[in-house]
Amino acid sequence: VSVDALRNALKSGSVVNNKQNLVKIDVGEEELKVMNNSEEADYEADVPCITEGDTLKIAFNQKYLMNTMNTVSTDKAIIKFNNSVSPCIVQGKDMDGGIRLLLPVRTQG
Repeated sequence: VSVDALRNALKSGSVVNNKQNLVKIDVGEEELKVMNNSEEADYEADVPCITEGDTLKIAFNQKYLMNTMNTVSTDKAIIKFNNSVSPCIVQGKDMDGGIRLLLPVRTQG
């Protein structure tokens, strides 16, 4: 996934302020659908990416995800998911700069 594209989607979605500071991500076949919802407004953005494996719905604390993406120094990132409740791994595409572990947030429904 493009680090800048995901950062921009997260930054734009942060305008939709929700009480839980929650961002939901649907991992599709060719994009990450980034969604923020609150009582006042909804936000949705498609971030193109290359995926392998099954589709997935997962949620994160938006600040933690943004902070994680801000530490990636390459233009592309690899995000590895197991399922919607397991931690995911984030690293730069060329594996430089180490790996980051990001914990998802459990949601209902």
